[in-house]
Amino acid sequence: MELWRGWSFADAVADQTRWAAFERHLEVISEASRDLPAEWKVRHGEHIPWTKVSGLGNLLRHVYHRLDGHILWDIYENDLAELEQSIVAMLSDQ
Repeated sequence: MELWRGWSFADAVADQTRWAAFERHLEVISEASRDLPAEWKVRHGEHIPWTKVSGLGNLLRHVYHRLDGHILWDIYENDLAELEQSIVAMLSDQ
């Protein structure tokens, strides 16, 4: 994700506009994950916690005022690349 390349967590949360875009990006990913066929999830992302991915959108929409930004940053640093690899594999398998 190019949005934060070279940024620290402190820099990211200080830029409210960019942070809002980041949250929206995660929300879109969450919503899109709900429409992926189950067989694709098993074949290309068995290790992905799809229930958590789809549930993140609800948290961003309804509990946004209590979300810990560190959790979202952890998703960025540790989970998005693996999720992207699964999605790329799904798209190339069509």
